[in-house]
Amino acid sequence: MSTEARASLPAAGGTNRYRIRAQGRVAQVWLDAFENMAITTGVAPDGTYLTTLNGILPDQAALIGILNILHDLQLELLGVEFLPERSMSD
Repeated sequence: MSTEARASLPAAGGTNRYRIRAQGRVAQVWLDAFENMAITTGVAPDGTYLTTLNGILPDQAALIGILNILHDLQLELLGVEFLPERSMSD
């Protein structure tokens, strides 16, 4: 594996930035459960809510915790993106 390819993979045991997209809306009472994630909600042309979470997570266990909360809230997962360091300003 090239050095360039390794640079775009999540660091094992380190903090990594993620963008998580889900269909649905997170109720205000659940916002604290998402740690330090920035949460934005928009409306799709068909009228459904789309929620995007952006932020740095300490490890993959924290990522799984976030995904489990979304599942428990019955939000449909649309995507999970690892954002390489060069995308930190996105």
